[in-house]
Amino acid sequence: MRVEKKSLLILDCHQFGYLTDVYKICEHLNSTYNITVVCWDYGKTKMDIEGVNIKYIGREGNILKRNYRILKSYLDFVKLNFDMVFAVYQKGISLVKILSGKKNINLDIRTLSVSRSAKSRFFNDAALKIESLFFKHKSIVSHSLAKKIGFKNYHYLPLGADRICTQTKDNTTLSFIYVGTLTGRDIIKCVTAFEKFLFINSIKDDISFDIIGDGHYNELNELKQFISNSSTLRNVVKCHGRLPHSLLGTYFNKSVVGVSYIPITPWYNYQPPTKTFEYLLSNLLVLATKTQEHLYFKEDGNVFLVDDDVDAVVSGLSLVYGKFKKGELFFEKKNYDEFLWYNIVNKRFVSNVENMAL
Repeated sequence: MRVEKKSLLILDCHQFGYLTDVYKICEHLNSTYNITVVCWDYGKTKMDIEGVNIKYIGREGNILKRNYRILKSYLDFVKLNFDMVFAVYQKGISLVKILSGKKNINLDIRTLSVSRSAKSRFFNDAALKIESLFFKHKSIVSHSLAKKIGFKNYHYLPLGADRICTQTKDNTTLSFIYVGTLTGRDIIKCVTAFEKFLFINSIKDDISFDIIGDGHYNELNELKQFISNSSTLRNVVKCHGRLPHSLLGTYFNKSVVGVSYIPITPWYNYQPPTKTFEYLLSNLLVLATKTQEHLYFKEDGNVFLVDDDVDAVVSGLSLVYGKFKKGELFFEKKNYDEFLWYNIVNKRFVSNVENMAL
């Protein structure tokens, strides 16, 4: 007997495909649910997933007209009686809940404000807290964020990652890799530490550092210039810019240590470290800063935790290098499958939306 698929509506304040979480939900559930996504059209390259209905909302006009347009579109679709509605937080989303009167709407929070302005963070986070009061069903990306904003009843829906490579590493060369955004991450401080580490230990051979990613501003060019001006770094550190996901395997296969350098600041401290999951799933050791989220790995022998200042990173690099020279640098085989997107979507996400289905 053929079972009719349940319908899932996703309200996404990004353009489809540019919030990984929503894309992965659709990728793993397109064959078992009838999925509709309502999202912004930022004019970027459009991405499609077979079987997923995507409704793009244009951004013409001023901010009031744009936000009215998307919130009205959200409301119109919510009224079509989908079995489940998954709404990624954006300002004003509570109006959709209030005006629709629907009970099967889950408010999803992927992040708090990451503004460098304490005043801006305060008001943005306060608005989110107030709007969340109108929703019975809430999901959030980390327990730390939930605690910070005072949530007690919520569904834990963490970030995930894909396994990029599975092969055992060749430890004859100590290869580091950083993959991620360059905006707001102070990666130049990490590279400065790498320069100091190389100089102190008089290292010239058997080591490399690949940096993959770009920023919204001029971070990549600044980083390249810094490296080219350093006789210590120019033959060791390579900046590749942004690369397609399909090409990452080549670099992951040759790397031994993944660098998860996240500044320890009030706006980044509670953000889940996606790349850390990706490194571990791909059998890489991890050198990570001691953010609140990274502290969950403090007992994990595959993760080396350091503060975010230059000298602390130098010490961490020296510790890794010392183990490497002694032949003691090995990845301890562990099961990190809980971080796979497949498991997060099919276990955590599905259980949540099924519980609130009409």
